[in-house]
Amino acid sequence: MPALSPSLRGCAAALLLTLVAACGGGDGDGTTGTGTTTTGGTSTTSAATSVDVYVGRWTTCLREQTGSQRENLDITRVSDTRANFTFSGQRFASTDCSGTAQSSDSGSGTVTLVGKGSVGGEVVDKADVVENGQTDKDIFAVRADGKLYVGRHADDGGAVDAQGYPTSFDTDPFSKAS
Repeated sequence: MPALSPSLRGCAAALLLTLVAACGGGDGDGTTGTGTTTTGGTSTTSAATSVDVYVGRWTTCLREQTGSQRENLDITRVSDTRANFTFSGQRFASTDCSGTAQSSDSGSGTVTLVGKGSVGGEVVDKADVVENGQTDKDIFAVRADGKLYVGRHADDGGAVDAQGYPTSFDTDPFSKAS
């Protein structure tokens, strides 16, 4: 399956990481999300986490080969396991996202939490992300530093598990905007 745009990937990741930090609970729409977690060779099914921790605006500045890109992700709740997102990205000649933006892009989509997983011993949310009718699989975690970490996809040098979810994190986390 083709990979989502870098901005979309970042947005989806931000949304999912927020979900990781949320408390569990029933779906507001009467449905439940489940997933399979494998620990020490044993698989268990668990309910997906609430999206409430992801709601809000997340932002990051990514250094690129030439310049940088600021990514903004806005997440709104649809149900306990589903959220809508919009993202915007601005490219700069500077390496720190300062100055006048040279170009920009934007998009929107949905994220559905489908269960839990483990990456390097860290519990993560697994999610399906849809933008422009294209579905991608991703992982998210909000760590103790309050930042949202998203999966590193194969097209960015990462690997995926048998279900197609990333097995490592991207190195550029999102921060919650105030």
